[in-house]
Amino acid sequence: GTRPRHATLLQSDVPEDLVVKYLDRFIIFYCETADRLQRTARWLESLEGGIEYLRNVIIDDKLGICADLEKQMDFLVSTYQCEWKTAIESPELLKHFR
Repeated sequence: GTRPRHATLLQSDVPEDLVVKYLDRFIIFYCETADRLQRTARWLESLEGGIEYLRNVIIDDKLGICADLEKQMDFLVSTYQCEWKTAIESPELLKHFR
């Protein structure tokens, strides 16, 4: 971007079993609340309450939505399909690339 920004620490000393859970929550919350094509730094700047608000939402479940955020990520992971792998493994689809 034109205004680079160094990382802002969401949380330190996170237990290993919670790292991915917090990241998943962050990603889904970002996807749901950011404007289309909005970079994470600009999104964080636009959040009322900034990083502290984000901590309250992602770590402390202030809005009571963390279970839903995790379900959404679980759904994405369980339904993910690599389109290129599918094309390579499907003779019918592979015909379109020869």
